[in-house]
Amino acid sequence: MSCLKPKAALLCAVLILGACPSRAGWLFFGSNKDPLEHAVASYDRGEYSAAARELQELVNKSLPYDHKEEAYWYMSQAYIKAGKPDRALPTLQLAVELYPKSIRLQLALAELYYDSALYSQAKTLYDALNELQSPGDEYLLQLNAGTARTYAALGYLERAAGYYRKALDTKPQFDAMLSIEYISCLLKQRKYIDAATAVETALAQAPENIELLYLSAKISYEAGRKEKAVTTLKYALEKAPERHDIRLSRALWLCSLGRYQQAAQEAEKVYNAEPNQAQAQWALALALSRIPGSERRAMELFRAAANSITSPFTAQAAERMLERLSKRQDSLKH
Repeated sequence: MSCLKPKAALLCAVLILGACPSRAGWLFFGSNKDPLEHAVASYDRGEYSAAARELQELVNKSLPYDHKEEAYWYMSQAYIKAGKPDRALPTLQLAVELYPKSIRLQLALAELYYDSALYSQAKTLYDALNELQSPGDEYLLQLNAGTARTYAALGYLERAAGYYRKALDTKPQFDAMLSIEYISCLLKQRKYIDAATAVETALAQAPENIELLYLSAKISYEAGRKEKAVTTLKYALEKAPERHDIRLSRALWLCSLGRYQQAAQEAEKVYNAEPNQAQAQWALALALSRIPGSERRAMELFRAAANSITSPFTAQAAERMLERLSKRQDSLKH
């Protein structure tokens, strides 16, 4: 029996190491306590600054290899959630140098590059990860979605759409946000048939999703089905009356259909809520400028929009309309 005990102890240690290598290493070297436990608990409670400090102290100590890798990941995420991406970035860059085979760390760094608008750096990292024969099934969704977003940000819309499709195929459950990004990518390419098919599929899963309804309306409008577009926006506004951006879109689209009274009513609602918003001033002025007897108020609103410093594009458009209306009034006088 005495000769069996050491063998049993060794077997037990091997089983522990095999079952959970990232945790078992510390146990094997003489401690029954996970060194990251307290810091991870702080992280899970939302105490991100405290967790980052604890993890920094731990990585400065002699931790087992796998523990230190995990500590770097948690530390970077704690910095991000604490609103300190400037601390997270060098942390992840160092971690990737120390653990060049860690897909988890490389994906975290690529995502941070993207979130920091460092799209070229993100693309370089995502491209390298996509060249791997097997990055791991658990990372495919994250990899495909991240690559798609990065390509879209850089303007490679065709490639982005391909990776969005891969990401959607990878995800077993419906993902509204991913679908919205994919449909938006198709719309930017003016692939109206593909976009319409994709939005119909998505709306079958989430029929009252406001962003999907808005996209559906945009696709209809761009494809020339303007009546369907304004009808879809009416339904969307019944679900989300606080969406001023949707209401202003409907006002402008009604103008394009020559339904100026309805357009003015929609724009007036936004203007009453936000009288200093240049887009509301513009939309209301545009509708009123085509309604007999409302030209004077339209001119006042165009002047207000032309003075906007927050919306330079709207200001320029308002200036052009002012010139046009002034010429029209001058011609009527003569």
